[in-house]
Amino acid sequence: MVESEETVERTLLQVAEFYDGRKVGDVGHLGFRRSSDLSKVFSCLKTMMDQGFIVPGAAHFLDMGCADGRVNVLMSYLTKTSVGIELDDWTLDDYRPLRRELDALLAERGLALPQENIFLYHGDSMDESLHDRIRTETGIGF
Repeated sequence: MVESEETVERTLLQVAEFYDGRKVGDVGHLGFRRSSDLSKVFSCLKTMMDQGFIVPGAAHFLDMGCADGRVNVLMSYLTKTSVGIELDDWTLDDYRPLRRELDALLAERGLALPQENIFLYHGDSMDESLHDRIRTETGIGF
């Protein structure tokens, strides 16, 4: 089903608002890290689409430090493949429960669920064997 530009925009905004209400952060040996503010990402994406820099469905996306996969979920609506790698398994563990909540909310509001093109991996984004696995499982090499 092809969604109208307005429907996709409404859906992306709803996804951004959902995740922005559920921020996570951690202070550790790498400093303070917080999950992305999707309303800011959405604003940038909208501008990039309006200017033709992003053509929905024409690119692959890789997030090397994807946290709970929130940016991957947002990008799943705009890309062929949305891949995320996260070093901290406790952060990545939040993906499934948040997705269940988001899917229920979107269904309740009659909005499209995220695409089935999201692949999330626990590991070091600099590990060649992980990239080999990604290439094997998705057919995409980054």
